[in-house]
Amino acid sequence: MTPSPMPVAQRPLWPVVAAVVVSALSVVFPLVGLVSMIAVLLVSITQQGKPRMIVAVVGGLLSTVGMARFVIEEAVPGIVQGGQRSAEEKAASRLREILWAERRALELKVRDDDKNGVPEFVPMAVLTDPNATGGNLILSPVAYRDLGQGAFQAEGYAYRVFLPEDAAGTEKHFIAYAWPMLSGAVGRRAFMLDEVENICETRNVQGYSGVEKMPQMFAAMESASFTAPRCERTLDSGAWKPWKKKVVKPVQ
Repeated sequence: MTPSPMPVAQRPLWPVVAAVVVSALSVVFPLVGLVSMIAVLLVSITQQGKPRMIVAVVGGLLSTVGMARFVIEEAVPGIVQGGQRSAEEKAASRLREILWAERRALELKVRDDDKNGVPEFVPMAVLTDPNATGGNLILSPVAYRDLGQGAFQAEGYAYRVFLPEDAAGTEKHFIAYAWPMLSGAVGRRAFMLDEVENICETRNVQGYSGVEKMPQMFAAMESASFTAPRCERTLDSGAWKPWKKKVVKPVQ
């Protein structure tokens, strides 16, 4: 014989009180928002009559406010920050791709301006131009769009390679920078890489952004020299530091 349902009057009211309290807490503490909505749903299913109405209206309204705060204050910023971190890590990876491309240019002996048999590092305009590299596609001109002024764009970051003015220096050194096309939109940090794979980063308090404000040649250096210390006291006062706390190798 199937037992009859418990009369409404005999059903315990503590779940109703608990659901409303949790919903009220979610307004103050948004992280409780999802829990409060689940509690309201479960209690609404098990209750009848006036208690059910109280949970559905009062608890539902409060938990909706709490969930809205959670989405606005926690979920959306978390997604944005996650996207920014991903863009920043991609920019650092692109710099290492540029390093590979520069080393490849040396292997192919793309440039030797002083005709001494020692190949030299080259600008990005050369790396992205198969006609300038003997038909070799070193960096894709599709992936790196020419912005002018020596800068190129890939995804949401701009990139530029700086070289010494003399051929002897170009045989040994180059500096590459990566910075956001729009500061804070796709990534906040800016990066610098050199020929020995030192990578420096800054939170970009300098406001580097697209071609409107680009890092200068020695921005991440202590002085205006390709062999100067880097990633610490810098000419742009931008609080540069080693990427992922790696040890900075000396450059000679």
